[in-house]
Amino acid sequence: MREDLETVLRRVAAGDLSPEDALAQLDGTPAAPAAVVAGASTTVGTRGPAAESTTVPAERDDEPVSSVRVRTSYRSVELIADPEVAQLHVTGQHWIDRDGATLVVTTPGPLHDEEQPGRGAAGRFSFSSLPRTIAWARAWRDHQLTLRINPALLLDLDVTGADVKLSGSVAGIRARLAASSVRAERVHCPVDLEAASSSVKLNAAPTGTSRIYCESSSVRLTLPASANLTISATNRMSRVALPGRPVSTLPFEGENNEVTLGDGQHRLTVEAVMSSVTVNTNSWDQVA
Repeated sequence: MREDLETVLRRVAAGDLSPEDALAQLDGTPAAPAAVVAGASTTVGTRGPAAESTTVPAERDDEPVSSVRVRTSYRSVELIADPEVAQLHVTGQHWIDRDGATLVVTTPGPLHDEEQPGRGAAGRFSFSSLPRTIAWARAWRDHQLTLRINPALLLDLDVTGADVKLSGSVAGIRARLAASSVRAERVHCPVDLEAASSSVKLNAAPTGTSRIYCESSSVRLTLPASANLTISATNRMSRVALPGRPVSTLPFEGENNEVTLGDGQHRLTVEAVMSSVTVNTNSWDQVA
């Protein structure tokens, strides 16, 4: 029964089946109550109980979707670039709203629940309930959110306390990370990343004008051996290692270094504040 539902949802995601036809095929089938097929005229933008599975089919209105924004906290997140998905397919508890040309995916969690333990009226924090607050946040760690995104869309990621894995490349990545862990494989697009108290491991070839800003974080960027990139790094009380350059360690006033790989066609700016940043080159197939 579940396989039949997943087959229909994937056909909608690929644009082979309309939401109306999908509902007709599922009529009489006791599908999971939280499963939603979402299109421009169905549940996108409707805030009800969190859905477990949502497929956004091919665009039907005058303003095509250009990006996906993901806002979540305290959970495991898997992001997969999937050309067979027309726009977006999401599994795990979530809501999807529309903000202009952007699909906004949010999730229930301890930072979005005003009635959670440890918060008073209007979500105010209370130190007297701190142990309950920590336990409440930890209870969300096992929640899984999986998103399959069409590679032509931009990805805007805003996460706190999350474990994120990204496979494949999209049109561009903007990420804001707080107390999170991020691993990305085979990314080839512009990257704009800000990390605070986070761990970041990227197998990536940043294109265009890209930026990495990190504070109290650990960043490891592995570039392909064929990368054409100019890297400009600013070090403030950090450890920064760039290809072919001596390691820069703990300068108090800020130290600038620049290195060019290949023809330097693309540009990456790195700013490290009390962080550890390592940039190296390798064949991605050899990276563990």
